[in-house]
Amino acid sequence: MFRVLTLEDYIRIPPSRFGEPLERVAFEVLWGEYVGRVERDVGVYVAIFDVEVSRRGVVIFGDGATYNRVRFKALVYTPLINEVVEGEVVRTEDFGAFVRVGP
Repeated sequence: MFRVLTLEDYIRIPPSRFGEPLERVAFEVLWGEYVGRVERDVGVYVAIFDVEVSRRGVVIFGDGATYNRVRFKALVYTPLINEVVEGEVVRTEDFGAFVRVGP
């Protein structure tokens, strides 16, 4: 089952990216951190969209980056018990088969 979650987090924006548009940098950082991640209670993060970044960031002593609060929506896939999905068999072993489902 696919779901859309609204999440909040803090992201680290490195000093080398300070000249770039904040929304684009936040999107790329979130995409790298979330997409493909698997969490037990949530599922697999498939996509990130509707990113809203706070213009006010925090600088931590000893780190030149800013930490900005971000609110975004994430498309996640959570397999349900007895749900039928299509997949690709990628490997078979004596003890079972490995099937790739989803992205």
